[in-house]
Amino acid sequence: MPSVYKRVFVQNLGLKVISLCLAIGLWVAVARSPVAEVEMKIPIVFQHVPEKLEIASTDFTEAQIRVRGPERLVSRLRSTDVSAHLDLSPMEIGGRTFDLSSTNVRVPQGLEVVQVSPPRVTVIMERSGERR
Repeated sequence: MPSVYKRVFVQNLGLKVISLCLAIGLWVAVARSPVAEVEMKIPIVFQHVPEKLEIASTDFTEAQIRVRGPERLVSRLRSTDVSAHLDLSPMEIGGRTFDLSSTNVRVPQGLEVVQVSPPRVTVIMERSGERR
């Protein structure tokens, strides 16, 4: 029994103490990091437009979003780091309304999208070349 105790708790004690101190220091640094929020306008990217169709009109081409995360990440955030995407592959001729939510917005790791406006986007499609 003493050999198991010695191997688990006493052997390499210096390395274990250093590892514990590093873990505590890292935890304190992350836990103390202030949280910040930023609001920004980003373009809505319409992806996978069906062949032989084109977008005739849409009620919104930009989205207003609110992003939350550690201040060090939020302060470096640029609108080019964030994008909103709508998949138009299920579209046919005519109109359709799509939900626009945080699942459609791509942000850098460590950040969270807390608000997206507008919540819905209507897209009207027509055959390519029909627009006058």
